Amino acid sequence: MELNQAILTAIIGSGTGALESFVAPWVKWGIEKRKIKLKNRAQTINNLKSILPNEVFDRKKTVNHDNYYAIRKHLSDKSIDALETNVIRLYGSVGDSPFNCPVNFILDDLSKLEIKWGLR
Repeated sequence: MELNQAILTAIIGSGTGALESFVAPWVKWGIEKRKIKLKNRAQTINNLKSILPNEVFDRKKTVNHDNYYAIRKHLSDKSIDALETNVIRLYGSVGDSPFNCPVNFILDDLSKLEIKWGLR
């Protein structure tokens, strides 16, 4: 009886060890994949933010940027309209802070996207 129990224990231990040797790399790969995904998302947003100006807004430069189309599906209709429509709009300001400015629309959307993606 004790021999059967020892054999059964050895088989169960070997099976568990073999299973662990397959599961551990898979879990590690999943963690690394998530880290890479977050890094790429952060880089995409930062690259797009870097072309948004502080003073003069260049709509074509923003739309033609490589990362724009990676982010476009996450932008609001207001941001897309401000960037892709060839209509000239006048935006006013209150004091030194502009409002209803295309750059602010985009920055608001990017900020929401950072929160949604867990980058903040």
